[in-house]
Parts: sequence; C-alpha cells; structure tokens
Amino acid sequence: MQFPEAASRAKLQYSLLPNQPSTQRPAPIPGSIQRRETKIIVRTAASVKTRILTGPLENIVLNIVQARYRSLSKSVMSVPGLSHLVVNEVLKRVKKECKQLTSLKFNSVLRQTAPSALKDFQWMKVWAEWRTTAPTFLRFLEFASAASIETATAEGKQPGMGKKCVMAMAGAALLRARANHMCAPMYRNSLVMHHGRARKRCFEQFARLGICVSHASTLQKFKEMDHKWDSQFLQWKHNVCQAYPTTQHQAEGSATLSTLRDVDSSDENQDKTDSGQGHLDTRHTTNGSSLSESRIMQQSDDQQDQSSRARNAVWEIEVSLS
Repeated sequence: MQFPEAASRAKLQYSLLPNQPSTQRPAPIPGSIQRRETKIIVRTAASVKTRILTGPLENIVLNIVQARYRSLSKSVMSVPGLSHLVVNEVLKRVKKECKQLTSLKFNSVLRQTAPSALKDFQWMKVWAEWRTTAPTFLRFLEFASAASIETATAEGKQPGMGKKCVMAMAGAALLRARANHMCAPMYRNSLVMHHGRARKRCFEQFARLGICVSHASTLQKFKEMDHKWDSQFLQWKHNVCQAYPTTQHQAEGSATLSTLRDVDSSDENQDKTDSGQGHLDTRHTTNGSSLSESRIMQQSDDQQDQSSRARNAVWEIEVSLS
C-alpha cells in the first residue's frame, strides 16, 4: 500500500534537483559562427562604422583588449607595411635628440674644449647628459655595443669600464660627424699622442677617422694652455726681458765680435808672417765659436723650458684620465 507513495516522493525529489552541467559539447546551431571573430565598432554622433579584422591586425586588437602591452609592439612589427613606419618614427626621435645635443644653446660637455674643461673631462658626465637628454640615442649605443652604463652588480662596482668607454667614444665620434665642434675627447687623444711623440702623418690619418684633431690644432691648443696655465711665468719672463735686454756676457761677446771684424778688415791685405798675428787670428776664431755656442745653448734652454711645460700639462691630463 505504501510503495506508490515512495515512488512519487522520489520523483518529486529528483525534479527539485538543480540542472547539472552537461559534459558534452552542445550541437552547433545552423548558421552560427564557429571561429573567433574580431569586430571593431566606431560610433560617433554622425555615424557608426564597423570593421571585422583578420590576420596580424586581429592580434593587435586582442593584445589591447587583454592588456598585453608587452606583446603589442611585436604584433605591430609583424604587420606588413607598419614595421618600417615604426622604425622611421624611432629614427626621427634619435635625430631630434642628436640635434639638441649638438646645438649651441645646449652647450654639451663634448663641445667644451677650454684647457680647464679638458682637464676636468669625465665620461660619467657624458653618460649623465645622454641619459637625461638623449635616452633613445643612448639605448641605441648600448644595444649596438652590448654595453650598459647601469650598475650591474650588488657590490657597487661597474664591470666592463673599457667597453663603456669604447661605446661613449663611438657616440662622440658620431656626434662630431654631425657637428665638428663636438671634439673634447678628440683633443684629449691628440694631447696624449703628442706626449707620446706621434708623427704628423699619424695625426692626419686619425683625424680623418674622427679619433683626434689635426696636428696644427694640437699645437694651437698647447699654446692656449701655455697662456692659460703659465701666464704668471710668461709675465715674469716679459718683465725680465724688458728690464735686462742683454746680459753682460752677450755685451762682451758683441764687443769682441765687432773688434774682430775691424781687425780682419784692416789686416786683409797684409802678409801673415808674424807669429803674433797668427796667434791673434786663433784667439779671434775661438771667441767667435764660443759666442755661437752660447747662443745655441740659450735657444736649447728655451726649447727645453717650453717642452717641459707642455709635458707637465699633458701629464695632468693623463692623471685625470686614470
């Protein structure tokens, strides 16, 4: 008698259970889209425009929708006809940064070629200038040379300093090709080459490559350094020359030389038979040779003073380089 009631109760409980999700894929609806479709809708006050994207353009939209911005640039470069446009925009930015670096108004570190500026020149200043003013140009140099100016170790050291200097010198050479006055590192190289007694043809050859300046410009810079750093010594020398135009030795030598010329002209037609006359000629020749030797020694002393001052100036530059 109770069996039908139990059956009806079980049926009621089964009908109240929630619908379980089916593990089977639903059957496709006829006329429906079975693949992914990317559609753009541009709605304005005047009209509504739609477009269905396929291929590489579809990947760009998907990266934007899913906020995958790191993959967005790669998707743009994969679109035919857009990669060279992106590269041109990057090159325009590099050109703008280099134009700002080489301008007279900016007054770059590479443009400062005064003796005091050459003495205090450091590549760290150039890197700091490029990091703030020309970051794209700096990144280009870093990727081209596989060098980085950032500190790579936790100990505070900067490995590969030589590679960084090569990278910076290459960037300076490129900027000098754009503006001839961006030549502070080239002047320092020329001073070191002159200190190493490099030949003139070496200067001319490396100047064509943008590594140094010409030999004439190097000598002119040495003169500028003399007037800048040896101004007190040159003023003292000028005052001494004005106060004592000739020394006592030079005065005696000039008087002896004039006497010898008078004696030689008066005794030119006489026979030199007397032994005393021959002794006099020997004495005259000795005095004349001693006078010429004193002049030569004085000129050599002046040249040694000038070369020593130049060597001291270059030595200070080399110490700042190290």
